[in-house]
Amino acid sequence: MSAAATRVGDPLIPQIANDFGTGIAAASVVTTAFAFSYGLCQLMHGPFGDRFGKVRVITLAAALSALGMAVVAAADSLITLGLFRFVGGITASAVIPLSMAYFGDVVPYEQRQATLARFLFGQILGTVFGQIAGGVLGEFVHWRAIFLVFGTLYVVAACVLVLEMRSGRVRDRRDDVDLAPAAILRRYGGLLRRPRVRTILAVVFIEAVLFYGAFTFFGAYLHERYGMDYARIGLLLAFFGLGGLAYVLFARRLIALLGERGLALVGGVVLLAAFLAIPAAGAGPGFAAVAAGCGLGFYMIHTTLQTNATQMAPEARGSAVSIFATCLFTGSAVGVAIGGALIELVGYLPLFAGAGFGLLALGIAFNLLLARMRRGQ
Repeated sequence: MSAAATRVGDPLIPQIANDFGTGIAAASVVTTAFAFSYGLCQLMHGPFGDRFGKVRVITLAAALSALGMAVVAAADSLITLGLFRFVGGITASAVIPLSMAYFGDVVPYEQRQATLARFLFGQILGTVFGQIAGGVLGEFVHWRAIFLVFGTLYVVAACVLVLEMRSGRVRDRRDDVDLAPAAILRRYGGLLRRPRVRTILAVVFIEAVLFYGAFTFFGAYLHERYGMDYARIGLLLAFFGLGGLAYVLFARRLIALLGERGLALVGGVVLLAAFLAIPAAGAGPGFAAVAAGCGLGFYMIHTTLQTNATQMAPEARGSAVSIFATCLFTGSAVGVAIGGALIELVGYLPLFAGAGFGLLALGIAFNLLLARMRRGQ
């Protein structure tokens, strides 16, 4: 549900723009507002997860997220829509990074990337569901109804988590973390003084700016270029998740074959090929292949970053993974804001091509940085 909430707005941007009589760039607030709060509030969730237990905080966040999603349906202006999405991102943002940190607590490093790939299956299902629901329900019902559905499903997720907490299977680690604001700032300041931490955070921020600054506008491109309806847009965008699922299915083999450095490099090559193929892809199977290629290439790079993030500060894993997620989602919000402005200046295709070349360069740089970090250990 947390993954679905981050991507549900992508296919809805043209419909929201039409409803509120505004442009694509302004309507993208349905994505940027959520992404900003989703990223910034990681800094709060990390220390709380370290102090009270990561699964406990995740469970509470899921319950509160039900309300945060449902109120979006009541937005009567673009300003209130952005405000409600911002509020909804505050609680939804606890789920994925604290889950990753929990795996860091209970899974040995040599098994962690494969375990995170399995966890990624749930994230990708959420991404696929968010994009399909955004397109299909947006076409046949209304975009407001989608957020009511999501609020209901969050209630279900919270109930399942409560049952899991009572099962005795959860090994929820708690540390004596000082939650005073000054202490939290010192905690993050200490993390940022580590070169390894700064490197991983810089890479994930740039990754998010480049990738989401282009991918978020795939739906708007299909609608404007081909006049495609929202249901078909949602279905085509869902192939991004299917590309990610392909990575999950072959993750163990790819990790064994390519290693971390190879995944970063090949992921960049795949992303460049996908973005450059857009002009010739058309609006049918070709574009589905583009979206699937984006999913495969993105997760090859991103899961490598996630694995390194879980190990960059083992004694403060909740805080470390949370600041990682902050950089990811603030980078996403910045990228979407920049991408919306660039579309109005230069159009869609130059934006997509620039993102592809930028992601290839990032994959090459990350490959080299991983070698340097390994030598420094």
